[in-house]
Amino acid sequence: MTQRASEVVAVVHELAPRVVTAHLQDVRVPRPTAVVLSLRRPGHTEHLLLEAGTGSAAVHTIERPPPNPKEAIAFQGLLRKELGGRLTSMVATGDGAAVELRFSSAGGERTLRWVGGRQGSIELHQEDRLLGAIGSAGPQAGAPAGPNRLDAPFDLAARAWFTRSRTEGEVAEARRALRRHLGSRRKSAARLVRKRREEADRGADADRLQAEGDLLQSSFRLLRRGMDTIEVPDWNRDGALTALKLDPALSPPEQVERRYRRARRARRAGREAAARIPEAEARVESLTRALARLSDSESLDDVQAVVDGLPGALRPRSSARRAKVDAARALPWRTYLTRRGIRILAGRGARENDELTLRHANGNDLWLHVRGRPGAHVVVRSPGAAPAPELLRLAGQVALAHSGVPDGEAADVAWTRVKFVQKKKGMPPGKVLVTQERVLHLRADRSALEELERPTR
Repeated sequence: MTQRASEVVAVVHELAPRVVTAHLQDVRVPRPTAVVLSLRRPGHTEHLLLEAGTGSAAVHTIERPPPNPKEAIAFQGLLRKELGGRLTSMVATGDGAAVELRFSSAGGERTLRWVGGRQGSIELHQEDRLLGAIGSAGPQAGAPAGPNRLDAPFDLAARAWFTRSRTEGEVAEARRALRRHLGSRRKSAARLVRKRREEADRGADADRLQAEGDLLQSSFRLLRRGMDTIEVPDWNRDGALTALKLDPALSPPEQVERRYRRARRARRAGREAAARIPEAEARVESLTRALARLSDSESLDDVQAVVDGLPGALRPRSSARRAKVDAARALPWRTYLTRRGIRILAGRGARENDELTLRHANGNDLWLHVRGRPGAHVVVRSPGAAPAPELLRLAGQVALAHSGVPDGEAADVAWTRVKFVQKKKGMPPGKVLVTQERVLHLRADRSALEELERPTR
C-alpha cells in the first residue's frame, strides 16, 4: 500500500466514528470538482469535504461550508434529489484509493464514492447503477504523498496538508499562466523589433529612389507617356547607361514625382521606425527580466509581485478588466486605438456593419472596406481634413484582418468619407453604395495591428 493510500485509510478511520450515523442536512458543490456534505448529529454538525480533480484530492472536514456557486452545478441538484437520510458507513475500499459513503433513507440506499489521485472523481451510485459523477474517471498513478501522521488529531493534520498542497498547486498554476502570458508577449515584442529594424533598413532605399528621380529629371526630354523602361546616362558612373522601369500610364512629370514621393516616404518611415526600435527592445528586456523573476517565485505574493513590476500595457487582464471587455464585446464593433488616440472601429457582422456605418459614424469619418470580399466595415473616427498615410495604412490592415485576407496576400481596400456611403432600399444587410472612393493596395500584415491598442470602450 502506498503512503498516499495509507494516509487516506487513516483519515477515514479517524473520521468514521465522528460522522457515521449522522443525518445528511445539506449538500453543496462549490466547484465542479468538490462536494461538501453537512452531517448533523446531536449537538454538532460536521462539514465533510470530498475533493477530486484539482491535483490534490482531499477527504477531510472543514470548519464551515462554502457558499453555493453563482451558477448552478447539475451534480448538486442530483445529490440533493437522490442523496439523503442517515450515513450508515464510511469505508476506504481496496488499497485506500477510494472511499465509499453509504446513505439510507426512505427512497432506498445510495453510495457516494470518492476516487483519489491527481485526477479523481466523485460518483453517485444506486446499487450497481451509476447515477452521476464529477471529475475524471478512476484514480491516476503518481498521486502525491499525504501528510505524515502527527500527535494532534489526524484530521487536523490532513486538513493542514491538503490546504498546503492546494496552495502549492495554485502557485504552480499561477506561475504557468503568467509564464504563458509573458512568453507570448515577448514573442510579439521580438517580432515588433525585427519589423521595425526591417523598416529602418528600408529607409536606405530613399537615397536610391532620390537618385533615380534625379536621373529622370536630367533626361526629362526623353520621357514619353506609354514607356515601360528607359535608359539614361548616369554621370556618377562616368555616363554609363542605367535602365529604369516606368509606369506606362503615367506622364513624364508624374514619373519623376513618383520617385521623389517614394523617396520621401521611405526616408520618413525609416526615421520613425529607427526612433521606435529602443521602445520595442525595452519591452523585450522587461519581459525577459519578468520571466527570470517568475522562475524564482515561491508564493502567490511572489507571482503577484512579478505582475506588479510590469508596465501596465504588459500585465495580464484582471477579472474586473475582463468583465469590461466582455461588456464591450456586446457593442456591434471592435475598437482599436492608435498611438495618437484616434479610434478605428470594425463591424462584427453584416447587420453590425450597417449599424456602425449608417447610425453611429459621422459624415466626415473615414470608411474602409476590402474590395471583392465580405468583411468588416471599418470606420476611423475624426481623422482630420487630410488623413495621414500611416493612419490609412493601419485602418486598411484592420479591414484586411477582419475580412479573412491571409498574411502576405495583397488586396485592394476602398476608402472614402462616410458621407459618400449610402444604402438603397432593398439592399441586403452589409451591402452599401459607395461614391468618390479611393483605393489602397496593401499586403496583409497582422503584425501591424500590434501598433494599436484594444481599449475596453
